[in-house]
Amino acid sequence: MLGVYRYIPKLFEDHIPKLQYKAGDLNESVIKMWQAVQQGWEPPKHCSEKQYNLLRKDGKSSAIKGYVGHQYSFGGQYFQGYNLKYDNTKNPNSANRRIATISQEIHDVKFTYGNYTQFSKLRGYVIYCDPPYISDSRYFDERGVRRSFDHDEFDIWCQKMSQNNIVFVSEYESRIPSVCVWTKGKADIVNNGRKASGVENLYLVS
Repeated sequence: MLGVYRYIPKLFEDHIPKLQYKAGDLNESVIKMWQAVQQGWEPPKHCSEKQYNLLRKDGKSSAIKGYVGHQYSFGGQYFQGYNLKYDNTKNPNSANRRIATISQEIHDVKFTYGNYTQFSKLRGYVIYCDPPYISDSRYFDERGVRRSFDHDEFDIWCQKMSQNNIVFVSEYESRIPSVCVWTKGKADIVNNGRKASGVENLYLVS
């Protein structure tokens, strides 16, 4: 839901010269969703379990798949179980309304599909990274299959990029030279459905 990014363009709307905003993700359907939202597309207000499973298995990238894959999944994890089957108290319309609100905040953002290394040539940018956390070095790909994430490679990239940019990373703990500039306790849903508390931090790579 662009929890951090959605607020950035508003903060700098009066900046001179006008700033450029870029955002990327390895899930092509998620990128297509935000691109479609920028053009006025509205996500569905309901998705049945049958529709959910058809999208999960269709092997295609689409805006609706990017939305349904997260919004209708247990714990928001991409196509990891139809959430209304486990919790029928959720109101899918609230997410639909949030999308409509966010669409007004991101019209200047250029969304591109691909690995984070697509931004390796940036200079003079503020870069915010939200990788899979070290405590679980895996992520779900577009087909809902769990893949591994190379944190060592990512750490090297962040340090390199910090030489010519300001780099922030969300994590539970940092393994590279950095300064914690923000922290907040949160509750995470773990595999057995119980909640475990944790501390989420925002690090400035130094």
